[in-house]
Parts: sequence; structure tokens; C-alpha cells
Amino acid sequence: MRFKGKLTITIEKAEMHISIYFIAILLATISQNSRFSLQEAPQDDALTGTWMGTSICQVKNSPCKNETVVFHFYQAAETYTVTADKIVNGQPINMGKLNFTLNKSTLTCVQPTGTWVLKVNNNHIDGTLITADKVLYRKLSLTKTPAQASVLTN
Repeated sequence: MRFKGKLTITIEKAEMHISIYFIAILLATISQNSRFSLQEAPQDDALTGTWMGTSICQVKNSPCKNETVVFHFYQAAETYTVTADKIVNGQPINMGKLNFTLNKSTLTCVQPTGTWVLKVNNNHIDGTLITADKVLYRKLSLTKTPAQASVLTN
């Protein structure tokens, strides 16, 4: 019986060591994955907010018009939702919402009519709209506005 008791204690100690090692490996894995994800994507605060700039037509003799635009970025789960406005006579006119996926510093929104690709570089975004027929339709240039800045002109 004494041998059995020692064996049980040895097994319990071994199980305890295995549990501790498993927890240590799990925590190291979570920590490692968190570091990689922070390096790949801009910080949430860096992208979320209001961006202003221009949307310039690239196709001559088309219904497209050059515009001053305001994009409002909101993070939603694994995507960024953008509410887009154009400024006409100093007033914003809503053009709709777009949902973008983020891969490193590139935002992509695929729609049946075309694909928006936005490249984020600190407080600046350069983007394009490519039609479904692979025609460069618009070029976009945006700069992040300070939180208190007004998007309207007086």
C-alpha cells in the first residue's frame, strides 16, 4: 500500500507540472499572437474618426465629378464602416456607407460595381476606386482631422 500511495503522489505532482506547463505555453502563445496583431494593423484610435480630402475623377467625359469629401470611420467587429459625405455649398451631403476589411495598413471594400482600396499611412490615406471592368475611376486623398475640427465651411 505504501508504494501505491507514493505512486499516487508522484502522478499528482506530474499532473500538476503538466498543468502548469500547459498554462505557461497557452499564455506565451496568446501574448505572442497579440504582439503580432498590434504590429500588423494601425491602432484603432489611429483610423477611427473623421478624414477629409478630395475624390478626383479619372475618366474624362463621364458623369463623375471632382468632390471634396469627408469620410467618418467607425470600427465594427472585424471591419471598418465608413459613412461618406461630399461637401456641396459648404454643407455635407451623405453618399452612403461602405464596409471595409483591414489587412495590415490597407482597407478594401469590394462591391458589385467596383472595389475601393485605401492605403493608410499615419494620418494620410491614398485610395482608388476601380470599376468592375478594371477601370481606374477615382483617386482619393484624405487627411485625418483633429477631433474638434469642423467639417463644414462657413
